[in-house]
Amino acid sequence: LFDWRAADNIKATDIRWPAPKRFSAYGFDSFGYSGEVVLPILLAAATPSQAITARLNLSYMICANVCVPMQADLALDINPGPKSGSSTPSPLIRRYLDRVPSPMGKTGMTINSTQISGLPGKQILHIKGHSDRPFEAPDLMVEGPEPFGFGRPTVTYSAERRDVAMALPVYVGPGKAKLTDQTVTLTLVD
Repeated sequence: LFDWRAADNIKATDIRWPAPKRFSAYGFDSFGYSGEVVLPILLAAATPSQAITARLNLSYMICANVCVPMQADLALDINPGPKSGSSTPSPLIRRYLDRVPSPMGKTGMTINSTQISGLPGKQILHIKGHSDRPFEAPDLMVEGPEPFGFGRPTVTYSAERRDVAMALPVYVGPGKAKLTDQTVTLTLVD
């Protein structure tokens, strides 16, 4: 949780999330980061000619065998500088910015089709994707509404590994809701 209420002269924040990786524990999959992660944050000043007083109260979890809630109070004063877009991020920030998923078509990977099959409680999400270069180890992150969850994809490649078919189980609570026209966000990584 990002709480910017103590900040001054911030009109907008844009947190850029590098693509996480899949973790499996106790029969469940989740997505996260190991070791270190840098979340590049773009700040827009309400009054560009004045300094930004960035104050952030951050709540997050660190997980291994169990998850431990953590909290940090962070502060940074930023003096007015060059116009937007004219500064170059540090190599560390640039490395993590390069890991942020791009809109479809800008990475050489596309999702060509999506389809749902099966009865409520036993549905499968089918995705077909293409890459300009051969896929190595693709994965798909699916963000959907409650109560839906999505399992690890079963992956099938074309002969030259530029096309991929993925089938993901759709998990749902005891109500046996059916995924039909709900909005989901798909992030294809390789």
